[in-house]
This record gives sequence, C-alpha cells and structure tokens, in this order.
Amino acid sequence: MNNMTQGLLLDPKILTEQQLLDIYNKAVELMLKGILYMDFEGEGASFKGSFAIPVYQMLSEARYALKQQNPRKYGYLTTQVQPIFV
Repeated sequence: MNNMTQGLLLDPKILTEQQLLDIYNKAVELMLKGILYMDFEGEGASFKGSFAIPVYQMLSEARYALKQQNPRKYGYLTTQVQPIFV
C-alpha cells in the first residue's frame, strides 16, 4: 500500500461506510484485471469534479477512510516513525 495517503475519501459527510467498501471492492476488481487507474467522481466541501487515480492509491485511501470511520472493525491507524541517523 502507498504510504502517501492523503485522506481524499475521509469526510464522513461525503461517503458512507458502504460507499467506501464499494470503492475499495471496485479498486480490487480493477487491480485483479490489471487496470492501473480508475475514475473517481465526487462532490463535497473540499472538492468537486472527477479525476483518474492509481488503483493502489484508491485502495490505500479507502482503507484509511474506513479505519477512521470504524477503527474497531477495520483496525486502528498506526504511525510509523523512521529514524534518520546523521
């Protein structure tokens, strides 16, 4: 999964848990078919319009949003810290 999740699907007023699951399942379906990008349309407080997004990133975004909405069911968010030695 991509570590650069941006929270594109995070606002619970925009997408329900079921809609997020539908997006996740569609991304899995496309990935298994070898399709690299999927179209996403949305409208909300932060954006309006459509764009193509890499399937792997859509998986990551949907998973992140599901964890935010229902962490008991989908797992809690974890933060990874990578030390940099100078």
